[in-house]
Amino acid sequence: MKELEKKILCVAALALFAVCGALAGAKYAKGLLTPAAAVSGVDWAALYPFEQAETPAQTDEGPAARWTAAAEGVKSEIEACCGERHPLASQWKAVYGASALALGQTRIPDAESPVWRLSDGRLAYLQPDAGDPQIAIDALAEFRDWLAGEGIGLLHVITAQAADERQGRLPDGIGNYCGEAVAALTEGLSARGVAYLDTYELLAASGRDYGDYFYRTDHHWNEQAALAVSRALAERLSEIGGKPVDLSHLTAGSYTSRVYEKMYLGSCGKKATMPYAQPEDFEVLLPTFGSWYRIQIPSLGMDRTGTYENVLLDKSCLGYGYYNAYCYSAFLWGDRPLIRVTNLNLGGGLRVLVIKDSKADVVNLHLTTAVSGLDVIDPRAFTGSIKAFIRETEPDVVVTFYSPIVRSAEPEYVFD
Repeated sequence: MKELEKKILCVAALALFAVCGALAGAKYAKGLLTPAAAVSGVDWAALYPFEQAETPAQTDEGPAARWTAAAEGVKSEIEACCGERHPLASQWKAVYGASALALGQTRIPDAESPVWRLSDGRLAYLQPDAGDPQIAIDALAEFRDWLAGEGIGLLHVITAQAADERQGRLPDGIGNYCGEAVAALTEGLSARGVAYLDTYELLAASGRDYGDYFYRTDHHWNEQAALAVSRALAERLSEIGGKPVDLSHLTAGSYTSRVYEKMYLGSCGKKATMPYAQPEDFEVLLPTFGSWYRIQIPSLGMDRTGTYENVLLDKSCLGYGYYNAYCYSAFLWGDRPLIRVTNLNLGGGLRVLVIKDSKADVVNLHLTTAVSGLDVIDPRAFTGSIKAFIRETEPDVVVTFYSPIVRSAEPEYVFD
């Protein structure tokens, strides 16, 4: 009987998918579904030029290439209309989630990163192999040497993962390589004299349940992890930068908790879909201490002054659109090419540049309370010269802070 029920469920899901596709195609043809609004960009390379800029020759590749590019654009638009922007997208996702739940799947396929359900019910990504850390080790050592020539220190943050096999929470028969990747990376960094902070050791030894530092539907750290990591990070930065930091606000007692109930469906939950994944509470810590900041986000045309709550949090992200909203992006305005924060209550202290991906966002938010100035660059979107930016802004310490333990073949380790 169970096999028959599974077949009926799969047939129903395929039928709904076909209907969705047909409806989307018709609406697209009528022009009822429009592309997302274009966002004007910043010419980062003009603001922070590379030392040896190479301008590729402008060549006309001919009508065939232009037609191919146009066809790819139309294809992408149709795929979007049949997917995220389809009027029945949420309903289709619910059918998919229900089928995965009925089939008892612990792995949700995805073209980029499959999602796994851990033994404690949390959803997470796995480290598919130990990777080859040598490219990262070499790049970080060379960058450290360049920074030393400018009188600047470097610290690399190794990020703890929810699915670390050392916690024993993986599905039966499934392996993971977090510990092996960390061991290879730390050994190489130590041999080259590159300073690092291993956040797995920090969180695992805290005395709290390790899983409590992660969301149930997302791979990012939550506010509790951010407090622990930001305090340890600030202490290390003070050692390396030779200037004091303010640790008084990096304690739980300095904040009140605001909980948005059943609001958050994280990146893993969005891929797994409901009802396989259930929305979870989303906590935001709001300071009980006085604060005054200036924040500049050039890609948004933003230059604001105000309190922690009023200018460092993007409250527009705190909504109940499970598939369209992303609460985590509220922390320090999420992933932007460049964010500049000045703590106007803390003059003469440490100035820090963090080169990061999204794992660092909630930590950076709290780090603003401990340092005088914090610049944040996301190298996935910042297309100017990082070295030119460093020469202009003269930070005391640079932090590299990426979510995967090893990024050996990606551009995040290019620090030109």
